[in-house]
Amino acid sequence: MDSTQTACGIFWKSADTWAKELHQWALANGRQHTVMTVFDLDEIRPDEGEWTSLPVAHLIEVLRILEKEGMVALFHSEDATDDLEMGVKFV
Repeated sequence: MDSTQTACGIFWKSADTWAKELHQWALANGRQHTVMTVFDLDEIRPDEGEWTSLPVAHLIEVLRILEKEGMVALFHSEDATDDLEMGVKFV
């Protein structure tokens, strides 16, 4: 549910499960130790994983879970204007 209680999302997997799947994708596709943006991740072809269907807000939630677990580093550049420009480094 969003903060205004006007919308909610229902997913068939937990955010933790999506996080594991995204991390497995990154490892399987040689993305470890590379820097991407949220926009780059959002543009990945749907046939590369079910996680590619997540809305950007939920993708960021999943990335924050991975950040807490030490599996990604998230950062903003000084001139970033939105979350799509957030840097993501799989570690």
